[in-house]
Amino acid sequence: MTRDPSFNRSYKNPYRRGLLAVAGVTGLFLLITLASTGLTLGGWEDIFIVPAIISGGLTLLFGLIGLGTWLYGFWQVHKIKEFLTSGRPLVQWTYTPEEWQELKEANWQEEQGDWQLQLGCLTVIFALAGLLTGAMIGGDEGLVEAFTGGLIGGGIGALLGGLIGAVVAGFNHLAVRQAHQQVEPGEVALAPDELYVNEDYFKGNGDSSYIKHTELQPGTPTLLQITVRVPLRPRGPDEETWVVVVPPRMIERVKAILPSLQSYHRENE
Repeated sequence: MTRDPSFNRSYKNPYRRGLLAVAGVTGLFLLITLASTGLTLGGWEDIFIVPAIISGGLTLLFGLIGLGTWLYGFWQVHKIKEFLTSGRPLVQWTYTPEEWQELKEANWQEEQGDWQLQLGCLTVIFALAGLLTGAMIGGDEGLVEAFTGGLIGGGIGALLGGLIGAVVAGFNHLAVRQAHQQVEPGEVALAPDELYVNEDYFKGNGDSSYIKHTELQPGTPTLLQITVRVPLRPRGPDEETWVVVVPPRMIERVKAILPSLQSYHRENE
């Protein structure tokens, strides 16, 4: 298939939304590390040594996660460009400015409140962890000390969880706002066991990952629901559902290529 000239454009890291949150958490732990180290070197109680060590380790951990994610995203951009110029897509399109505006507004209405859940959940989780840790430490000295230690630990945990939650929520909200303000229209390309949908990319290997099912759902708008099987991963589902908004001008062309997207697996399952 001849490549659509409208695909001649720059491509951004598909994981940049998550990278913003990781960068924010890394920066928070770095500040805690510097503050704890400074207080320890300044002659304060040795109690700040432990927070310095823990936060330093977490800074390194999240920093490496962020670096690895950025490098993987950079590699994905290369694969996306190769896919879109390869001739493998059976159908592809770029949304018109009007279609893109409607799609952005729908996504904004769906995602704009998600950040509030992250803020509350992390606060509760860290508060409970601090409560249990403080109670266990104080329990060696008696019931009163266990109760006091639990209160102190719970308070510290709630504060730390609230800070982390606020950073994650704030950067996620920023990412959603940036997506809502994106002027350049999104784009879609579909091929057997390979998808590119508005900066998200999937490529199956024909064995442990592939397109399992497709369904075109008429309506306003018309939706293409694609179920993909992904390799097994810890604590994650082995299937994902992609939903693609199909413009009226592309409905017939999408219908025509749907059997080809999963024909291999129909024959071999």
